Amino acid sequence: MRFLNYNIQAGIGTRNYTDYLVRLHHQVAATKAKATTLSQIGKFMSEFDIVCLQEIDLGGFRSGFRNQAETLQEASGLPHMITQTNRVVGHISRHGNAIFSKFPIEPLLDEKLPGKVKGRGLLAARIKNVVIANTHLSLGLRDQNYQFQAIADALKPFDRVVLSGDMNCEPSSLHFNEFRNLSDYKLHTSHEQPSFPAWGAKKSLDHILSRGIGISACQVGHEKWSDHLPVMAKIDQV
Repeated sequence: MRFLNYNIQAGIGTRNYTDYLVRLHHQVAATKAKATTLSQIGKFMSEFDIVCLQEIDLGGFRSGFRNQAETLQEASGLPHMITQTNRVVGHISRHGNAIFSKFPIEPLLDEKLPGKVKGRGLLAARIKNVVIANTHLSLGLRDQNYQFQAIADALKPFDRVVLSGDMNCEPSSLHFNEFRNLSDYKLHTSHEQPSFPAWGAKKSLDHILSRGIGISACQVGHEKWSDHLPVMAKIDQV
């Protein structure tokens, strides 16, 4: 099965560090450029069997009060979808994660992760006989430590797991290494596969891991519709 993990930055499409300031209005309002970016992402998603997205807006002012998951489902043609709302900022934004699939989805987990600043989560579903787990961790190392522990506990009952997301940390991170060692996950991304920033990637922050099932052909894409690059892989025969 073809698998995609992508932090889509709510379709904002930051192209360089300066854009974080000069295109600040894209952070808080719906724009034609954002709609075009979402259309491109949706078409890209159609090439995959399972897709995990982070930083998707689920119906705030900045998305024109339209659920971006529904927009992307329509553009991609992927028939099955579940979403998770993690942080609501007034009427401006509804931050979340989403899982899309060509195959039926059995929802399993919608966990809010611990942290000093709330708004991070773990979303998991069974697709065929594999648990697909999607997450987006905090920036702080202390929060990441607690969040990795929570993820390990939540996914412990399941034998065949693909875990992906924006971990906001490099493979060499102390807490990331502890999590993998204690939970027996195999990491399929590396320092040689940087995904951030998209316009000159230097940091490997977006990762795909597995336990009890094989992953092959893991690579970082070149598509620049976000400040992150997409990460792709193949889930071996299930």
